[in-house]
Amino acid sequence: MNDHTTARLPVEVLDEAVLEEIFSIMPDDMQILFSSFQQDVELRLQRINDAIEAGDAEELRRSAHTLKGGALGVGAGGYAAQCRAMEELGRNDDLALAPSLLVSLKSDLRGVVAALEQWYAARSVM
Repeated sequence: MNDHTTARLPVEVLDEAVLEEIFSIMPDDMQILFSSFQQDVELRLQRINDAIEAGDAEELRRSAHTLKGGALGVGAGGYAAQCRAMEELGRNDDLALAPSLLVSLKSDLRGVVAALEQWYAARSVM
């Protein structure tokens, strides 16, 4: 059976309600949305890395804020929460924990991308 409700993803990875709403509006553009998200995340993570190395708290805050919005836009609320934590580090000009949080963001991105691909694949066979 190809019922997409049987392939549920962990709540902490994706908010399927957000994805279902987007899918109902633009079903033919989901792959483009996911691809754009992944490309933007990689760019933002590089900017965050550069900001940490430069000690630039404002750029860290700005890039993390943009990354948070992108994550929310694809239903990745858990990832967005991590981005919010990074944004707060920049806002508070406290970069001490930023390198370890960046490692987590990079690592967790793989899970988010895999979950998005799994979610989309389940709809593509319907």
